[in-house]
Amino acid sequence: MSLLNSFYLSAEVAGTAAVNSVRIEQRILELAKFGRDANGHGYRVAYTQGDIEGRAWFMNLMKQAGLDPAIDAGGNIIGTRKGRNPALKPIAFGSHIDMVPDGGNYDGTLGSIGALEVIEILNENKITTEHPLEVIIFGNEEGGTIGSRAMTSGLTKEGLLQKSQSGLTMAEGITAIGGRPDDIAGTVRKKGDIKAFLELHIE
Repeated sequence: MSLLNSFYLSAEVAGTAAVNSVRIEQRILELAKFGRDANGHGYRVAYTQGDIEGRAWFMNLMKQAGLDPAIDAGGNIIGTRKGRNPALKPIAFGSHIDMVPDGGNYDGTLGSIGALEVIEILNENKITTEHPLEVIIFGNEEGGTIGSRAMTSGLTKEGLLQKSQSGLTMAEGITAIGGRPDDIAGTVRKKGDIKAFLELHIE
């Protein structure tokens, strides 16, 4: 079953919606410009300037696609698209855009850009899904799954004091990307709060 079919679209409608591979590749290459070391290698490590700039660029794309992006207490970017039935739980999908040093252009990025591409396809085909949709870009996934842990199980005070690869503590880093480390408990999603989560990955 295709990703679009999982949004409760008819097979006929889902079959007419095709991804724009050129747009996907262009956006992957554009994001790769953010966060380079002195040798030109990728260095979009979480909480660094490259990460902050890349996140701002991605949020701007979200706005252009009609999403309403916000940053939760854990530093995760969440772009929301309304569904026909607001009483239904959201279907969420996405990934992360932070990277390990010289980690290549695709890990995390493909899932993030791919999630946004689904929104673009729905917009271009004037499709409104039954469920609300959320594009989630987790903060600091590579440095300890910080954003996803903040959303699913919370973070301890001790964990927030640990140093990240950027040199900042986790709490300082979360603050630097717009999060609120003192309000992490308010970020946690309980089981059942999300209908489903899908991630396109490079493997």
